[in-house]
Amino acid sequence: MPFPWQERFRTLTSSYYRGCHGIILVFDVTDRASFEHLRQWLDEFELYATSAHAAKLLVGNKIDLEAREVTHQEAQSFAREQVNGCNVFRTCGGGRSSSVSS
Repeated sequence: MPFPWQERFRTLTSSYYRGCHGIILVFDVTDRASFEHLRQWLDEFELYATSAHAAKLLVGNKIDLEAREVTHQEAQSFAREQVNGCNVFRTCGGGRSSSVSS
């Protein structure tokens, strides 16, 4: 659900993406809605990004929690099929230092 102030700052959105070399999309594996919003973020990125060859990285966060709602296979498939040219999918979780180095 969008916050009321988001529309006020929508005009600034394009400047955040202009000239960027890549984007990191992070979603919560215990919250399906965060995974389902990835397509929206990608569409926005592709609309405003000025670099045709920007790198895209998909990160599934909170893998250390038990209540997983998004499987590794789902996320990997999304990265390959939906994130044009993105074949990189990583997971991490801070609670048990899963895939986190200090």
